[in-house]
Amino acid sequence: ALSVSLSRARALSLSLALTLTHTLTHPHTHTISLSSGTDRDGPSSSARVRMVSDGGVALRREAERAGRPVLYLSLAESTSPHDMFLNLTSGLFPAARLGVVGTLAQSMGTYWIILFDIVLGKDAAHTREVNFSMLLSQLRHALILHRDSTEGAARPLILLDHLQVPLSVAASRTDREGEAMRAMLAKLAAWSAATSFDHALADVVLVGAPP
Repeated sequence: ALSVSLSRARALSLSLALTLTHTLTHPHTHTISLSSGTDRDGPSSSARVRMVSDGGVALRREAERAGRPVLYLSLAESTSPHDMFLNLTSGLFPAARLGVVGTLAQSMGTYWIILFDIVLGKDAAHTREVNFSMLLSQLRHALILHRDSTEGAARPLILLDHLQVPLSVAASRTDREGEAMRAMLAKLAAWSAATSFDHALADVVLVGAPP
């Protein structure tokens, strides 16, 4: 029974990886230049998505040394829909930059979500899916503001590190939370593709996905 379960997990993990690869495949995908925000084989207006197996922190340091705007989002603790939502929240609103009022507001927001779960008492995972999508929408709006206020500047680089953690959890769980994790990963892949290919707002590197 254990071997059957592991085989199913591996098959589902491969399926999720192939879905990510298919969603993010684009005929004009080339190597991302970490220093300039442009591509070696294309115009500066063409944004890119790249998948690598590891090295997220090293990529972050290299881009920062080159003066490139970098947003580093770690999914290392994304073992459930709630944790994946909190990982994205802490990456977009790091505690070191919140201050007293920001920390209080973030704490109240987290407690409000938990209270919302208690009041409804039905599908907490769905609430996390909705909030996850809202955070991604806020991030896209921030990227638009950055583009409009810094004309001619290097395009931001978004590093989504440790993607293998939610991929593994989504592949191994068959309950409602596993379903929610798969939906959130699909949303993340679609958001990355649209943000890069359709809107050219940022280059995205998925670290931990199959290269």
